[in-house]
Amino acid sequence: MLLGLVDRREFRDLFVDHLGWGNPDQGELSVEVEDGAHSLTQVAGFKGLRVWFHDGLPSRSIQRQIDQAVGTKNFERLLIFADKHSQAWRWPRRAQMGGANAKLVLHERRVGDRDARLVRQLEAIAVGFDEEITLVDLLTRMRGAFDHEAETTAAQAARLMSTLYAELEAAGWDQHNSTLLLARLLFLYFADDSGMWKHSGRPDQFQAFLVDDTTNETLADDLSALFEALSHEKRRADLPEAVRAFRYVNGGLFTDEFTMGRLTEAFRAELIDAGDFDWSVISPAVFGSMFQTVKNRSDRRGGGEHYTTETNILRTINPLFMDGLRDRLERAWNDRAQLTRLHNELGKIRILDPACGCGNFLIVAYRELRALELELLLRQRELDLQDKGKDYAQLSFDVTGDLKVRLDHFYGIEIEEWPARIAGTAMLLVDHLANQRMAEDFGLAPDRLPIRIAPTIHLGSALTIGWHDVVPADELTFIVGNPPFYGSRKMDKTQKAELRAVAHGIREAGFLDFVAAWYLLAARMMAANPKIRAALVSTNSIAQGEQPAILWRPLYNAGVHIDFAHQTFDWQNEAPDQAAVDCVIVGFSARDEKPKRLFTYGGDGAEPIELKVTAISPYLLEGSEYVVGNRHTQISGHRGMAFGNMAADDGNLIFSVAEREQLIGAYPEAEGWLLPFYGSREYINGRLRYCLWLDGVEQHAWRAVPEIVQRVEANRVTRADSARPRLAAIPHLFAQITQRPSESFLLVPRTSSERRRYVPMGFFEAGVVASDGCLVVPDASPADFALMTSEIHMDWMRTIGGRLESRYRYSKDVVYNNFVFPDVDDAARVQLAQLGHDVLEVRHRYDDRTLAWMYDEGTMPADLRAAHRAIDQYVDSLYRPQAFTGESERVAFLLRLHQRRETGLLSRVDGRRRKFL
Repeated sequence: MLLGLVDRREFRDLFVDHLGWGNPDQGELSVEVEDGAHSLTQVAGFKGLRVWFHDGLPSRSIQRQIDQAVGTKNFERLLIFADKHSQAWRWPRRAQMGGANAKLVLHERRVGDRDARLVRQLEAIAVGFDEEITLVDLLTRMRGAFDHEAETTAAQAARLMSTLYAELEAAGWDQHNSTLLLARLLFLYFADDSGMWKHSGRPDQFQAFLVDDTTNETLADDLSALFEALSHEKRRADLPEAVRAFRYVNGGLFTDEFTMGRLTEAFRAELIDAGDFDWSVISPAVFGSMFQTVKNRSDRRGGGEHYTTETNILRTINPLFMDGLRDRLERAWNDRAQLTRLHNELGKIRILDPACGCGNFLIVAYRELRALELELLLRQRELDLQDKGKDYAQLSFDVTGDLKVRLDHFYGIEIEEWPARIAGTAMLLVDHLANQRMAEDFGLAPDRLPIRIAPTIHLGSALTIGWHDVVPADELTFIVGNPPFYGSRKMDKTQKAELRAVAHGIREAGFLDFVAAWYLLAARMMAANPKIRAALVSTNSIAQGEQPAILWRPLYNAGVHIDFAHQTFDWQNEAPDQAAVDCVIVGFSARDEKPKRLFTYGGDGAEPIELKVTAISPYLLEGSEYVVGNRHTQISGHRGMAFGNMAADDGNLIFSVAEREQLIGAYPEAEGWLLPFYGSREYINGRLRYCLWLDGVEQHAWRAVPEIVQRVEANRVTRADSARPRLAAIPHLFAQITQRPSESFLLVPRTSSERRRYVPMGFFEAGVVASDGCLVVPDASPADFALMTSEIHMDWMRTIGGRLESRYRYSKDVVYNNFVFPDVDDAARVQLAQLGHDVLEVRHRYDDRTLAWMYDEGTMPADLRAAHRAIDQYVDSLYRPQAFTGESERVAFLLRLHQRRETGLLSRVDGRRRKFL
């Protein structure tokens, strides 16, 4: 029904009769724009918010001009442009964060199309008959209903940029010149749509130039002439008048070395088409998504690039500095001296992003600081108004020269030219948007053309240049950013060398992720200036496994502490092919800020819950600044754990069930040499394989079997060409034998899905070979099984262990050897054994199912869950009588136990040493 009214253009019936809005309170409105006069009819209203209808569908640029003209008479408005075939619904998107620009949101519709989105939007802004809502309430509904249109615009802009880039590639352009050309075009598009040319009297000056003053044959020369004009205040007299009419820009963007290549007819067509897009709708903070579509996913992974959403940027900069500044503004609200002091301090802030990419962190930080400064200036004007009268405030309050938050207070380091160009360009654009907002509130704003103030974006590797050469440490205030997400095993030789150079003196630096270098370099800047504070987005691996001990011990020695942290959350960004990454945010300084702020997440995109704590551990839990490292013996003296056997055979020694049956059918004597072979995957998913186990078998025996000889010879060739060619001397044996099939063992998978509450473990009798995809505890008992499958042990593993992508990674030296088992007597051991038997017995009832099914949280049988819960409760009681409140408390308790146990062990070692000396 609603869409029928829309298509018939019966907008008054739609809004008044069906959505509950009020009747129009104004007559026809006539406005004058570039192409002449236009008339609009009000069809409905609500407490000053009016809906205007324009009969006809002019170009987008004319639509924007009409809206601007209407906006001078009606601040809150919804404009509907419609002809018989198409419609455009436009509403000024006024961001809730005061620094963002107010721009038109556009919803385009073809008459007759199904449009569930528009229906949802209209239903959202319906007002019930008995409903009492304010204008603010309705504006909030409209914001929710219409603002998400802007979410799709970044993707549209990205496709346009990607198309232009592809045309340049096809025409043979190199990356440097393509990068610079696209950055210039982005600036010009944005200048068109954001009113940057207003002094020229032609709002869409660049688009008009493309359409009217260029041709397919002369486009390259025309653009070259335009770029020359934009880069010189004094223009050559023989330049065309069309380019001489553009204002002088400067700013480096149009003066850098550039070679114009061939431009095709198709490129000009795409260029003009891109000019029809409304670039002003896009926040410069999402330009990173444009970069991601220009490069493919493999390229992004090659550089570890994962661009950050505004949500995650705000999660970083708010606790780092914005929350404190907003609190100070609130406390200084009625104190002129305090306002002035705060304003002066805003002018001293210097921010560095040493992995700035497309500048998202710098852009949002600048936007938010400018918004805060604007709020402060408005408050100062209010106080002037109260003290000295309206006339004084109006005549004397020109603040354009009082701005203290400046572009040249922001610094970035970026290794690639294209994102560095986008970062510098985007900062100029966000400055223009901030000035537009200032003009709305004060009537005056700085005119930034020509550009004389710009951010510093240094092109190069952040690990090989001195950060103090980009911005002196004694001037720097904050370090923020999202360094490359690159694991220790994924780095190339150059990255490994750079990390080692930064982490010189750290013996186990080879186990660190690439991002660790940024922590270490930030700490060195803090050593030069203890007032510096930092916050970095990282993969959660930085807070798991062996890395916390390797990284945070030297940081603690340097006097650095964690001030706030966001625990693991799912990565989201604007890219259509976004990375599957679990992230954390860590804020740190040498100031040891208190109280600490810890943000926890409930999953499924839930908003974080903030906790105030006294200390945050490197595992991002409430607790002491204590870490556990690799141990080569079990800290509680329990049974030792070993790796499974490493084949290093390229599959030559492994047999499927069918291959085994075929071989022993021909050579029955080979049956004893083919043993069941299990790793984590085979065990959990019930996939039986066999391995050729010739340890202890006489050579003349197996050489009588041609297929075995063939496989052994193939393995010799494989190993001879490997990184360890010496293994070619024993091609018939596993490369590393750490578990003997003559003994029984408990199998512990090294990797397991994060969808499982418990890592499945199980017993094997003699005659089975474990692969290096799992760990083994020889001759383990059911009591050991119960302790190791308990919830408290799983909590320890989830926190202290590492991750492989998002899967749990169980390790011998970090997880098992550092786990403090409870002290148990014989009675407790009997009870544990019984509880372990109960779990195994329940599992036998589901022999036709895999362990993957049994332990998936979505399919786990109730009786198996109950058996495990009985273990969980009993093992918890062995540590202390009072129940634990959850995972964080269990792990914090274990860390305290570990610290006391480790201290005791070290004391005994030191005592023996003193006696020996």
